[in-house]
Amino acid sequence: MTFKDAEAHFMRMTVDSTIPEGFVELVHFEAVESFKMEEEDIPRFQELMQQVVNTRGYRGAVLLVRNDFQYGIARMFHNIVQQIAPVEIAQSEDEVERYIRIIKGEESPDPAE
Repeated sequence: MTFKDAEAHFMRMTVDSTIPEGFVELVHFEAVESFKMEEEDIPRFQELMQQVVNTRGYRGAVLLVRNDFQYGIARMFHNIVQQIAPVEIAQSEDEVERYIRIIKGEESPDPAE
């Protein structure tokens, strides 16, 4: 995966009228085997994410990972965009469903509540 791949993905989300307003994205990071992003790409990455929030009502993302490498890349992504939209990292389908409900405001992040 490269920055250009991510850029193309964000651009598609911005214009795709089949994506419902206020959606939560599930990103299948378990397919990621490499990732290349330069430091100078980060502001553009954040700008693209903000465009998706502004144009599609993007509510956040759940990143599904299967190994430590993918988890590390997901954490980097989380740190880059967390101030723009919520990002959660899941390691199972059960966690995916829970995090989607949390981002939508349907469930408390604190299981005790």
